[in-house]
Amino acid sequence: MPSSADPGSADPGSATRQATPSQVGCYPDLAGKVVLVTGGTGGLGAPLCRALASQGAHVAVAGRQRAAVLALAAELGRPALAITADCTMPDQVQAMRDELTAALGPPDGVVCLAGGAIISAASGRPGTPHQQPVTPHQRPVTLHQWDTVLANNLTATFLTVTAMVPLMRERGRGTVVTVASAAARIPSAASSPPYAAAKAGVIALTRQLAREVAPDGVRANCVSPSVIVTATNAPAGERLDQLLRQHPLGRLGTPADVTAAVLFLLSAASSWITGVTLDVAGGRTADLPIEPEPGQKRKHDEPSPYRIERPSRGGHASRAGRLRGNTRPYRRSRCHQRVHGERRTAQASAVLL
Repeated sequence: MPSSADPGSADPGSATRQATPSQVGCYPDLAGKVVLVTGGTGGLGAPLCRALASQGAHVAVAGRQRAAVLALAAELGRPALAITADCTMPDQVQAMRDELTAALGPPDGVVCLAGGAIISAASGRPGTPHQQPVTPHQRPVTLHQWDTVLANNLTATFLTVTAMVPLMRERGRGTVVTVASAAARIPSAASSPPYAAAKAGVIALTRQLAREVAPDGVRANCVSPSVIVTATNAPAGERLDQLLRQHPLGRLGTPADVTAAVLFLLSAASSWITGVTLDVAGGRTADLPIEPEPGQKRKHDEPSPYRIERPSRGGHASRAGRLRGNTRPYRRSRCHQRVHGERRTAQASAVLL
């Protein structure tokens, strides 16, 4: 395996030094399989579609922008299919299903990549002018922003699997791969409440779906990436250094990392895996200490009415008392002392026996 980038490096290229085409692997069983990729023209979707085509899969590229969808499908060549659809609109999702089955047949695999945290100030939909992100420090988040981000991520995934999974269940086989985010598990100043909630919903939806469709031979898994460096997302300078310190493997993710995980979950190599969330996060979601975000300081010394204080010498403070800031000692009742004394005696006797 290639060496990790230097965590202290400020060069964005060094953070992605491990990204090579050899990472995606080779899965001959994907040849001839029909795979639908929603959000197929994005920074993660386009590399995935190219990798699927190189494996011999029949790829259906779905996206909102018709020109981008047509261009990618033409690059992939036949039998790639271009489908223009907004996955937040039920009628367009049904039309996508009909177009897919008419041209390529029912899907063997579905990858739900449609999503994102960018919304439009004008219409609330990605891909339109005046795009504005829901920034982490924008408080309060408006109801319009909340609804839009949840629709782009969670509702789009729900509508897609609702339309496509019945085709898989009828045939007794198929694989669904959804895409969440490390933001669903780790609070971060770089995320936002609606985005984190939507991605957490995608994880829960995938697990429930896996449980329901498993008896029919259909699998469902989720890929949950952390920071992925793309052409439009390349942190540098102090921000890059901070992000590198947050990932124990010492580098940021690349589209090849996500592609490798998705191909594995689509292939027969994962035939006994369903209902899992695969963290493609460089160790960030592991139980490891996380560096604070840039500009944030942990203010442990500031007084807070909600901090649980340590009990004073000479006794213990009750939990309610600690929450109130009252650290006066209290005496346990005689009944409490007797019951707990008997338990300790019984435990000691069991050890001796």
